[in-house]
Amino acid sequence: MSAVSTSSAVSSVSLQSHHAYKELTLDEDAALRKLLSHAGMLSERVAELKFRKSTEGNLCYVYEVTEGDQRTFLKIADKSGARGGFFIKFLRRGDINEENAGTLRRHHVRWLVPLVNEKMGRDVVPNPLCLGEGVFEYRVPAQIDGSAVPEQFVGCVMSHWSAVEGSHPKLNNPDAKVHDPSSYHVDDIRLMAGLLRDFQTAASPVLKPLQEAGKLGELSHEQRRLSGLKEVMNAVLGAFGMDQNDLEKLGVDETALQKLSSAAKEQSARLEGEVKKLSQELFSDDSHSLNEICEWFLERYPVGAPIKLNMAVTSQVDGAPFQEKVFQMEKGNLHPKEAVQLGRRISQLLVCREMVNDILNHDAEKVCALLKGLTSLIVRYERLEKFPMGIVHQDGHPQNFLMEEGLPAMLDPDDLSYDYAFSDLSNVYVHKIVRAYTAGSIDKEKAIELLNAVLIPEWVREHGPDILDLLVASLWNHAEDLAACFRLDRSVVDGLNLAVTLNSFLEQLESREKEDLVYREELFPSLEIAR
Repeated sequence: MSAVSTSSAVSSVSLQSHHAYKELTLDEDAALRKLLSHAGMLSERVAELKFRKSTEGNLCYVYEVTEGDQRTFLKIADKSGARGGFFIKFLRRGDINEENAGTLRRHHVRWLVPLVNEKMGRDVVPNPLCLGEGVFEYRVPAQIDGSAVPEQFVGCVMSHWSAVEGSHPKLNNPDAKVHDPSSYHVDDIRLMAGLLRDFQTAASPVLKPLQEAGKLGELSHEQRRLSGLKEVMNAVLGAFGMDQNDLEKLGVDETALQKLSSAAKEQSARLEGEVKKLSQELFSDDSHSLNEICEWFLERYPVGAPIKLNMAVTSQVDGAPFQEKVFQMEKGNLHPKEAVQLGRRISQLLVCREMVNDILNHDAEKVCALLKGLTSLIVRYERLEKFPMGIVHQDGHPQNFLMEEGLPAMLDPDDLSYDYAFSDLSNVYVHKIVRAYTAGSIDKEKAIELLNAVLIPEWVREHGPDILDLLVASLWNHAEDLAACFRLDRSVVDGLNLAVTLNSFLEQLESREKEDLVYREELFPSLEIAR
């Protein structure tokens, strides 16, 4: 296999005109120079660099780097913790195995991108550049030569990228949602879908050496890939002391409900013990209730006004959504990591209590709805097994595209991976177009026009009706967090998605299944691909 050149030279590229910038503080400027030097960039070269900080995005730190008349981009991305939207950014356990898998995947991406760009005859995504001799990414340490590194950078991954030309596609109106495909002209959406397809097609032959070596799995995304039917079923059923036979008996006889009740009573006793233990740790006595612990935590670690969310967060104390507050604390680096870890532990107790109360006090109405949802998931996975695989962007929303003289290019290739070929179509395009239609933001004519632009018949083929199976199946990854909360598994607290409660999961599941039904029965029959 060809390797990416280890040359430190920066190719001539045009500045991405869409960025807005601000100047760095002296401390931030000095920190970047120290990091680059420690990563292996020659000191005389580092001294000549000029930096500006991009004001766009909140998932990583992006800096424009000027070197003579050349401009490139430096990214420092946090690979764990609270990222992006409160619910959609699924992170797994954040352990060393995941970290190593991510490093290996990005290694393959660095090799893949220049080859695909060459095959396509232009730079459709930024090319990876060296930080130092042969160094394409650098994990930021806590100290360099005895001096502390800024806390927001510690543990992050620093990488260096070329620029690509162009500007963001124009919105239909200035107030439209920038990540929503329904906010753009259908011709631009058609170009975006076409580039996703063309990049996937061009990457296919390039992947053959990995395929022949049996290493395609190393290109699977360490966080975004589907957990798999067996893993989800075992995690959820196992947490409640059930198996697939019990699942089939739900609503038929009392055996399954008796098992649920038995599991809930056991966990209720464990929960009471965990709350007493935590009360002892915090107050030197075990008399404080979980609500009192929550109230104390929110008073001790204030975060200001809550983030507005279009979803239900159920574990509230005095009207303040607790998990939302901890998420806000973590995302904004508002309090020490020890406080975040404590907040996460309390959140786990709250979610466990929610499920215990549902089983013991409400005849397991919601837990049964969760378990019954596994039955339809089995059918979805059967269809997904027939989906083709390919290289997908994994974050191919419209803001990650630039337009230059009628040609699109993609930004942020960090999450490129080998996955179900239609992941971006399902999770970004079809999902948001149907959502806009069901919300009344666009009419049926516009929805069909956009879907026809996205669902390229010769690419999607017979899988067109089942595109949203991916959207629903990806949500079920979160069910593993529910299972971990019910089991009170403290080993995974730092990797839990703080948005996942029993109520929020079921609300999202109902919403996505409704979209799937509207798409299959109302919109898809009118599409060109269905004829």
